[in-house]
Amino acid sequence: MVVVTNIWIAVAWHRYVLLDEMPGAVVARFNGDRIFAYFGKSLLRAIESWKSDARVALIASGGLTHFVVDEDVDNAVMDALRSRKIEGVTKLGEPIFQAGTSEIKNWVPVAGAMADLGYEPNVIDYVPCYRSMAGTGNAMGFVYWKQ
Repeated sequence: MVVVTNIWIAVAWHRYVLLDEMPGAVVARFNGDRIFAYFGKSLLRAIESWKSDARVALIASGGLTHFVVDEDVDNAVMDALRSRKIEGVTKLGEPIFQAGTSEIKNWVPVAGAMADLGYEPNVIDYVPCYRSMAGTGNAMGFVYWKQ
């Protein structure tokens, strides 16, 4: 029980102090996009503090919308990546990130870290891959960042 309490205190502190969220209930709502962006920035700080000449790559892997392709959502995500304003993904709302579409969250930590570094996103391609007339499929985005 002590471990759970300590973890809850740490999470509450991070959300209140670092994410500027005010508690609205006993169990706070999950803002994954903001938490994942914070995780990416934390990961970046850890890498920067590492005393090594090693090269490090951050990689995000995952599709965009699926099982039903939603090009509006995909374009909103790609626009957020291009503009280095990943908080644009926040405006989509948590219900968007259901089933396979939750893979979009894999992009958020890397995009947050790259924005902090001031790296420029380069969108190679966006491909909505439809499998059926009903719009089922998987959308794919291909992006890399450079100085």
